Amino acid sequence: MCNSKFSNLFRSSCVDQCCFCFTPRTGCLIIGYVYVVLIISSMILSSVPFFTLKLSEGATQFDADLAYFLVYMFFVVMMIICFIYMAFTINLLIGLHQHKQNRVRLFINFLYLASIGYIVFSVWYWFTMDFYIVSQFFIPMGIILSFHAYCILVLSIYHKKMLEVGTRTVIYTAS
Repeated sequence: MCNSKFSNLFRSSCVDQCCFCFTPRTGCLIIGYVYVVLIISSMILSSVPFFTLKLSEGATQFDADLAYFLVYMFFVVMMIICFIYMAFTINLLIGLHQHKQNRVRLFINFLYLASIGYIVFSVWYWFTMDFYIVSQFFIPMGIILSFHAYCILVLSIYHKKMLEVGTRTVIYTAS
């Protein structure tokens, strides 16, 4: 195995510790709770267009109905996505607290699918929109994909450690 400075840094940052200071299990728990906070904030922020939608003075009733319908559909789609994310995140947290490796693996697979879906959406968005509009989303898209990649890495490492130890479930004993 390679003993270079980079491999030692990688091992100390991701394999043995998450973010240089937490155990992988604690890092996974932090990731799970960060996802819960992000999902709740996404649910709140997706309702903002209802309160900020203002139509121009010359808008017809058809334009107003169409605008409200599109905002409503955006809200419904965002809520469905948020509820799916929340279900998988709660499943992850249950799996982490109870040391159930199958639940952790399920969330890792979900993150893979979500990342692929996000990449497909981003590519479609890049080819259908004006470059100036798309260029404003390069940094947020990169941050989201980088966060997903890091979460997949940390969760996969912890899942591998769960497999090595052979802990499928925790046995609770009465004190």
